[in-house]
Amino acid sequence: MYRKSSVLLSSHLQPVWINSSFNTERLASSSLDTWHPEADFIGRQTMADETFKKQFLDAHNNYRAAHGAQKLTYNSELNSAAQKWAEHLLKTKTMKHSNTEDGENIHFSYNSRIVTPQGNGAVDAWYSEIKDYEFKRPGWQPNTGHFTQVVWKDTKELGLGFATDGHTVFVVGQYRPAGNITNAGYFEKNVQQKAKASSSLDTWHPKADFIGRQTMADETFKKQFLDAHNNYRAAHGAQKLTYNSELNSAAQKWAEEILSTKTMKHSNTEDGENIFYSFNSQKVTPQGNAAVDDWYSEIKDYDFSRPGWQENTGHFTQVVWKDTKELGLGFATDGHTVFVVGQYRPAGNITNEGYYKENVQQKS
Repeated sequence: MYRKSSVLLSSHLQPVWINSSFNTERLASSSLDTWHPEADFIGRQTMADETFKKQFLDAHNNYRAAHGAQKLTYNSELNSAAQKWAEHLLKTKTMKHSNTEDGENIHFSYNSRIVTPQGNGAVDAWYSEIKDYEFKRPGWQPNTGHFTQVVWKDTKELGLGFATDGHTVFVVGQYRPAGNITNAGYFEKNVQQKAKASSSLDTWHPKADFIGRQTMADETFKKQFLDAHNNYRAAHGAQKLTYNSELNSAAQKWAEEILSTKTMKHSNTEDGENIFYSFNSQKVTPQGNAAVDDWYSEIKDYDFSRPGWQENTGHFTQVVWKDTKELGLGFATDGHTVFVVGQYRPAGNITNEGYYKENVQQKS
């Protein structure tokens, strides 16, 4: 018999997407041209593009090579079945397996901003389960089924399904022959340890660096969050921010509140405030710059020729707002859902005449 790779079921979150400011707006930019996130966005999309398909296949084959398994090739029948299921999952906003007799992995992610998914993202998440697999006792083991299917030696063909509305993303992988067969000897034969000769892959596979429930950012996250702000601000002629303990405390309290309620809404602070939300079906370690990069990406929608409040730009303008001097950080996660709260003093996004022109400047 075989098992489908286990899938993490989660209730569908319905966050209230909010613009950036509470009763004032915010502004500021600062990253350098060489590293600020590209304004590369998508809306509703069914069917992966060629870049995504190549990334998805290459990620599988790179991981498989490290475990002595041959390369997979796409199968049109599997692609069709996986695509149909991905579209169904997006439509119903549920995480469950299809009734296929082939192997199947499913990945779900949600981002409060519309971003372009990468084809290796799902595969990296599935492979990361290697940290929980004990090679010395081969066989079916909890929380490892995605990994074992990715590297299963007898699997030869792959199908890809991809569907997104711009925020919610479902990726379905289907595999033939199916992996995770529990008959005696199958795991020992098909799930092999990484060969020493494949050590070059150690330099690029995702680190098994995972978190469970966490309230309060660690020092690395805090530094990344602050540095990202200050790099972007420098590019727009704004001085560096420093952390304020009172703002940190308030932002942290609010991050924990919105994690507990699974809602996206502003607090009643009189300071400036940006909120970021993401969800991943696999437990991964968030990076401190991610929220700031996301907020700053709104620069693509800001028209510097007409300074002032503009729709879908308030996170960006607060990040680079020149008069803002101090920053607060709130971070809370249950391992899948992540909330990041930034609070700013003095608040940006002041709509009085002349404030935007003075505080939101083009990159130098």
